[in-house]
Amino acid sequence: MKKIYYSVVVLTLLSIFFFTGCKKVNEGPFPSPPNAGGTYTDLAYTTPSFPTIAGASGILIAAQVHDQKTVIVTPFQNNYEYGMAEFASSPGNFSSLISANSVSLNANALTASNNNSYLSSTSNYTIGLSGSTSWQIQGNSSIPTFNYTLNGVYPSYADSFQNWDNNWLPVYPRSLPIVPAQPTVTHINDHSSHSDSTYYNQNLSTINTFLSDSLQYATNFSYNKAPQWTVPIRGYVFNADSVYIILKDGTGFFYQTKVATTVDSVAFSPNTFTGCQSSYDVTSFIMQINAIKYRDTVTSNGKYYFLKMGSYIKYYGATH
Repeated sequence: MKKIYYSVVVLTLLSIFFFTGCKKVNEGPFPSPPNAGGTYTDLAYTTPSFPTIAGASGILIAAQVHDQKTVIVTPFQNNYEYGMAEFASSPGNFSSLISANSVSLNANALTASNNNSYLSSTSNYTIGLSGSTSWQIQGNSSIPTFNYTLNGVYPSYADSFQNWDNNWLPVYPRSLPIVPAQPTVTHINDHSSHSDSTYYNQNLSTINTFLSDSLQYATNFSYNKAPQWTVPIRGYVFNADSVYIILKDGTGFFYQTKVATTVDSVAFSPNTFTGCQSSYDVTSFIMQINAIKYRDTVTSNGKYYFLKMGSYIKYYGATH
């Protein structure tokens, strides 16, 4: 067996790759298809998104998930648990996953998908994650055989789903016009010189264009940077090292930001979504707030991160 060194130091923010913006990342597969009638056996059953950790050879997540979905006009909340794991073909390269043979969490076997993303059983939503979490990795020539137990209270986010406004949706920035060079004179009055008055009258069209474009630029610039909505953090997140806020839909829109638990709040302005997909589908739109606690294990084959995650997911589209 390969030599293993354990570290129980909380992962600092500087050792995590900080990513904010619009980008598609690896996620756990959607566990089950809908029934023939188009409905799901559960009102909502979606795995949280994997965080991005630079240099990691593996990420193993024990997740307690809480979600809310509206059926017609009535909101329902589900609570369930997952084990998820991914092993990179090279440190940090989670676009190409490799097998670790058998992987289990609290004696619950995880099943590998076709792309080697591991997920606990989709028929058992309770896998005993309220206490400690014990991982068993069989390993192979690329991944060592080892066990790891992560203790401690689960991270949580205390803000009620009732406070998650339905208007917490992306607002796109307005375009900024190209402002022409400022004319020598833009205004005249009773005290203006004869030459200024002559210049003004001869260049009135250029002056009006400059004034109009300047006003439009200033208006749009202020609009783009003004917060449209804010998510509270300090005082709402417990037992976590960091928080991921994720917005995505079923058409490919994806935005993710990671913040420290010490910030008061996260403000979302139109500038926040610069570079994102130009549209999104409200009927499939979801928002995730993932409170995460990290630990790591260093082996001769790389560094593996074990996460406890409290994931809170709101579905914006109502099911009929």
